[in-house]
Amino acid sequence: MFRNLFVFIFLSLCGCLVYVPTDDNTSGGSPIYSDLWIENAYVECQYDAGAYPSPKSYWYFQAYIDSSYGHYDSEVEVGFYIQGQQWLGMLPAGGNLWTQSYDSFYWSCYDSFYFDFEASDIYGNWSVVTVWW
Repeated sequence: MFRNLFVFIFLSLCGCLVYVPTDDNTSGGSPIYSDLWIENAYVECQYDAGAYPSPKSYWYFQAYIDSSYGHYDSEVEVGFYIQGQQWLGMLPAGGNLWTQSYDSFYWSCYDSFYFDFEASDIYGNWSVVTVWW
């Protein structure tokens, strides 16, 4: 018993880093079944330290949206929230792919964020996927 207590105290005082591997797109899924879903939500960022008046980040977002009923793009709205604050709509690029580019002086590539990708259709189906940066 004292050995386990000692090991616990030792690890608590020294700090411990636990690595939890995730899949390549680091995304979650909708909490319930839906006839509409988001696949392969992806975020990419390039940082330009020489931009004027301050460093600028160039963000690229993409997600594949699919459904069980073969939707039309006009039936679906797709976008994402940055940190639950700023909404940006995405545009269809063909083949169920939706994309958006965004240049920002505020949201830096070197900071940690989460992006809530959301898709909904005119039939009341919806899906949410969170991607951590």
